[in-house]
Amino acid sequence: MDPMGSLSLFPPADQFSYIRGRYGIVGRSTQVLRAKISGDDSDGDYVLKISYPEELRVPEHEMVARARDMTADKTYVLEHLPECVASLDLPQHSTSAIRNALKVDKGSSSGRVLRITAWKRLCPLTDLVGDELWKAFWECYRCESSLFPRLSILPSG
Repeated sequence: MDPMGSLSLFPPADQFSYIRGRYGIVGRSTQVLRAKISGDDSDGDYVLKISYPEELRVPEHEMVARARDMTADKTYVLEHLPECVASLDLPQHSTSAIRNALKVDKGSSSGRVLRITAWKRLCPLTDLVGDELWKAFWECYRCESSLFPRLSILPSG
């Protein structure tokens, strides 16, 4: 996985690049955009996730890598796990500095770090119909039910 040192990712400049997001001061303010890799002439479709998770939280790309390792023999799981292309934390934009300056109680929660992660885009369930949708839904259910107890994570999809 490239730590974004040699990758040049950029979101397309059109109205369809925005996949999901919510602007606000509550939560991680996660933004998800479609992206392309500069110089990639393939039909590679990527997702750029920009978020502010808690600093103490295990990074999502590490959890997915663990899940991939644990289920390497189960193609029905691997087909539904995203592949991380690159991940970068920007600690200079951490909320810890302001928390320390304001003397916010560390017991309540840790600071948040700006994290940018690039993933190969998966086909959304909403693009499927009929038997394809039903099959994909149950495969996702099997993935989550088999991984949840082994990864000790909350089932959030």
